Amino acid sequence: MGKRDRKSFLDPDMDDSLAPLGVVGGTERPATPPQASATEGSWLRSISATMRTPPNPNNPIGAMREVIERRLENAGPEVEALKSKLEAGETIIELSPDEIDPSFISDRMEISDAEIEELAQQIHEQGQLVPILVRPHPEKEGRYQVAFGHRRLRAVAKLGMNVRAVVKKLTDAELVIAQGQENNARLDLSFIEKARFASELEQQGYARSIISAALTITENNLSTMISIANRIPRDVIYAIGKAPSIGRPRWNDLLTIFKEKDKIKKALAFVKTDEFRALQSDDRFVALYDQVMKKEATASTTKVAPVQTYLNDSFGRRRASISTTDARCTIQIDRRDDPGFSDFLVQKLEELCREYEAPKKEGD
Repeated sequence: MGKRDRKSFLDPDMDDSLAPLGVVGGTERPATPPQASATEGSWLRSISATMRTPPNPNNPIGAMREVIERRLENAGPEVEALKSKLEAGETIIELSPDEIDPSFISDRMEISDAEIEELAQQIHEQGQLVPILVRPHPEKEGRYQVAFGHRRLRAVAKLGMNVRAVVKKLTDAELVIAQGQENNARLDLSFIEKARFASELEQQGYARSIISAALTITENNLSTMISIANRIPRDVIYAIGKAPSIGRPRWNDLLTIFKEKDKIKKALAFVKTDEFRALQSDDRFVALYDQVMKKEATASTTKVAPVQTYLNDSFGRRRASISTTDARCTIQIDRRDDPGFSDFLVQKLEELCREYEAPKKEGD
């Protein structure tokens, strides 16, 4: 609506609160709270509702009401145009954080209080430079749902401010794609966060083509992501956290290790320890990986060293080395010195065996 039309629309002495639009900082904004203007144009209906009694043209007040009502009706197309513009996501408005609900699916594993505090400080000093994207809530009239900008929303709410937002009608699939692409473009989601996000979307019934579009990856890469997220135990993934420095190759290595069931048991036990929980996310991954890669002590590495004894002749020459353990006794003879001794001993073994057995038979 141009200046001339606006002048003809309202008399100069008419209350400004009836104007359908105001200009704030060079940007058109609804003069009433954005929730009302952006959703139902309720201010127009509420004023019209007060005029249910037919005006009396002979009454000056009635005549004025008739003029106002007619002009409000003429403003209807502009209100509808503003509503369409808002829903198309072409205008930034301000909303109360209390009117906004989170997305139906989370793409982040953890948002620390320190992150929110830091972001709130930036917004306090510089203002909210980037608006969030919301849609009219599909189930709750008069409310909104975040597509992206959850951290900004929390930071602004912490400051007690309204949040700058773009309102756009989105289907569930469009919201998922917008949410995934925005965070993917900002490069602040870790590999495992993307993998978990993809897995949860598939579990909710979304086609892989939509998930690929949301994460801007090929379906082959998506398949690897989903496999890792599905086959590594959920408790292990959430215990490790987002692990921002750990990429696909190392997560894939961990998946390979977990093909051995005993490794999974070891990992699930380790993530409950204070030693593990005290670490940062990247360090938790490394510690867990090292823990499951440790080899269990085997019998061969823990057995007691054999007892070594030696048999010498009257001249002090070594005739035999005898190695004794709990399991066996080994006699070694070096045939290079005296081959005859080994032959003699072998011949005597049968006789020695009978001699050993004789007392047992007498006892019977």
